[in-house]
Amino acid sequence: MDEVSRAYLLVSYGTASEAVEGAIAERHEGSRVFRAFTSRIEAKKAKVEHISTVFSKMAEEGVTHLTVQTLDVINGPEYEIVADEVRRNLDLFAEVRLGTPLLTSERDYRSACSAVAKDIVPDVLEHVGEGTAIVLVGRGTDHYANASYCQLQEMLNLSDDAMFAVTTVEGFPSFADTCKKLRRMGATSASVVPFIVDISEEDSEEIVGDEEVSLRMTLKSEGFKVVCFTKGLGARPTFQRLYADHADAAAVLKRER
Repeated sequence: MDEVSRAYLLVSYGTASEAVEGAIAERHEGSRVFRAFTSRIEAKKAKVEHISTVFSKMAEEGVTHLTVQTLDVINGPEYEIVADEVRRNLDLFAEVRLGTPLLTSERDYRSACSAVAKDIVPDVLEHVGEGTAIVLVGRGTDHYANASYCQLQEMLNLSDDAMFAVTTVEGFPSFADTCKKLRRMGATSASVVPFIVDISEEDSEEIVGDEEVSLRMTLKSEGFKVVCFTKGLGARPTFQRLYADHADAAAVLKRER
């Protein structure tokens, strides 16, 4: 009987999360954990395998059973790249499983809202106190999956724990939209919290940077008192567990006949 060699591949656009990798490795002792980026520029810069080359490398290293887990938050264009590459390389392995992004099923949204209440809200209360609006910042996209942020907002609206506003860097709601929402909520202060697995240099500039178009400066220019958090979801234990749960629930992909 051929030897079984199991591995996990964590894929993101261009930032890794060692904490999420560690959470998965801890659950699955004896399994190897690999990483890959969908951005060629970021992969080259960080000396990380690109999604188009990582599968052949893992097969050469003897991996037979592979679970691929995306670190994407939504089922957007980056996840489509991952899924396409995975299906293109199915024949290299005896079994391949593919995990879904953080926000996929209704249960995922409820789990994410629970994680926000358990991890992000206490963090804000400890460092800022009550009465501040918590602004969760996603990457955003012009892809239809951007609607995921609107569903997250609606489900957070049911919470009694805090005031929430979900915004995006590149999609809807925009920073300007969020300022309007905060005013309608009666908020005078905003605690900005990234809803991205890990914060890249570009993310940092666009969210908490000094340029007038950053979220921090946009909020300040509109008269809000602003406190910024720079910890990504991957650095928060509750979200680490959610990503590990997604990897555990990954579905086996069937080869086309």
